[in-house]
Amino acid sequence: AMPDFLRQAAVGSSYITKPMGFSWFPGELMPIPRSWIEKYGNLVWFRYHQSGGHFAAMEKPQVLLDDVEAFVNAVWSGARKQRL
Repeated sequence: AMPDFLRQAAVGSSYITKPMGFSWFPGELMPIPRSWIEKYGNLVWFRYHQSGGHFAAMEKPQVLLDDVEAFVNAVWSGARKQRL
């Protein structure tokens, strides 16, 4: 079940219609199930990771950058297919 504080935060909020991507790291302070993310937004890209956490940008910078690039390539037809 969804914790009360998350349910209360979602009350009155709108469904996010813009495409969203999510990188799931197991060491996050409160890992959120994919089904909760899908319930509140247009989740079009999702990736599970075996390690990393709340500070993924410092712990796994290349992994997170790869995820951002993969999401952009998935949703933006004008995205460059290679890094600058």
